[in-house]
Amino acid sequence: MRTLPAAIAQQLGVYALNDIELTGKLYDKLLPGMPNDELGLIDLTMRWCCRPVLHVDLKRIVRAYKKAARTRKEKIKVSGTKLEVLSSQNRFVEYATSLGIVVPRKLNAKGKEIPALAKNDLGFQQMITEYPEHRALFEGRMAAKSTLEVTRIKRIYKIGKNGTLPMPLNYYGAHTGRWSGSDGLNPQNFTKKSELRRSIIAPSNWVILVADYRQIELRLNLWFCKELAWFDVLRDGQDIYAVAASQHYGVPYEEVTEAQRFFGKTLELGLGYNMGWRKFRNQCALKKIMLSEEEAYRTVSVYRNSHPNIRGKWTELSNKLISMYQEYYKEPYDPVTFIHEGVLLPNGMRLDYAGLRPTEDGDWFYGLGNKKKKIYGGLMLENIIQALARIVLGEHLLKIHAAGITSVSSTHDEPIMVVRKKDAEEATKAVEQIMTCAPEWAPELPIEVDLSWAREYSK
Repeated sequence: MRTLPAAIAQQLGVYALNDIELTGKLYDKLLPGMPNDELGLIDLTMRWCCRPVLHVDLKRIVRAYKKAARTRKEKIKVSGTKLEVLSSQNRFVEYATSLGIVVPRKLNAKGKEIPALAKNDLGFQQMITEYPEHRALFEGRMAAKSTLEVTRIKRIYKIGKNGTLPMPLNYYGAHTGRWSGSDGLNPQNFTKKSELRRSIIAPSNWVILVADYRQIELRLNLWFCKELAWFDVLRDGQDIYAVAASQHYGVPYEEVTEAQRFFGKTLELGLGYNMGWRKFRNQCALKKIMLSEEEAYRTVSVYRNSHPNIRGKWTELSNKLISMYQEYYKEPYDPVTFIHEGVLLPNGMRLDYAGLRPTEDGDWFYGLGNKKKKIYGGLMLENIIQALARIVLGEHLLKIHAAGITSVSSTHDEPIMVVRKKDAEEATKAVEQIMTCAPEWAPELPIEVDLSWAREYSK
């Protein structure tokens, strides 16, 4: 009905007013438990979406779309078979088998054995390595199954053609408080240095200023776990990834190669939360680092022996789950406080483990209804560290806003701002001063940041 009868309009009006009244009552009930800083971050999040200032370089994004579409088409063409075969699991397995390729298998969530053909599967990555003569076929398979880049470019072009580009994010979208993507856009997943990013530009005579924390999670993990020896590496200005590579490969620090440093980075970032050797081997394969089972096992063992406090923290936090199961439990544990089914954070928020329960096998799960999630010491440590990193970012975002610098979005640990081109150097210094300031709850935490600015979102 385009024109509502008076009676129906009256009913809808009463219904809508009731919604408003209930929403107001919910707001009044929840407000006392919401820290003021979080209200400020909600406000910023809404500004990023509702008051957009960034634009889209339409010519550049058209070129990016054509290139992405052309690259996908070419990979499918040279694969040696058709799109219908590449995009079908059964037909691809049949075709690959006819070429003498042994297709790897895996167990799905229901315990059923299926082909391991997702690009992130260890078996698929190993298959690429084992059959280099069929690389075109495997790249064709990945191209056929991957349409996200092309779809996202089309969406941004359509939005940009009609005006400015909103940056829609969900405030507190993740369990740890981090923002998550929204509205089918998810600016947090724009690939670094991609043409998609470079197609996003500042208004005329303005530039985009990007600030990126250096290893913020890694630093927080070392600090929280009191890994003093590795903490000293940071204080001495050494490259912690090169130090890790030096220890792993048994070569002098000064002789570590770029490839070795990359592996050092992979193990330092990957093993801090009790990752097992099988998963670590898979993670390395995704980065084109192929390890044997023995190499992966040895790497994990060496890491755990050289990070005894982090390893000990996994066990300690696993034991905390037993205490968190008790109804009136509360224990300060600087800078957090463990409580019944939760962890209080230094900003007044909490990590919520409602419904925390043990199983007969000794595992722990949390969540209400059918949404049960497993939790253990290493994963809880990851939750805490990511929550603390988000708090650092949130505090700095509010200080940047208070300094009169306009933020337009946030990508994980990376504030994105716009400033007038003539003020870029001064703003860069101001942001650096703000973001290298340690929080009150961790005054000894060394924070460093990389900053860059350009007309386009180029970082």
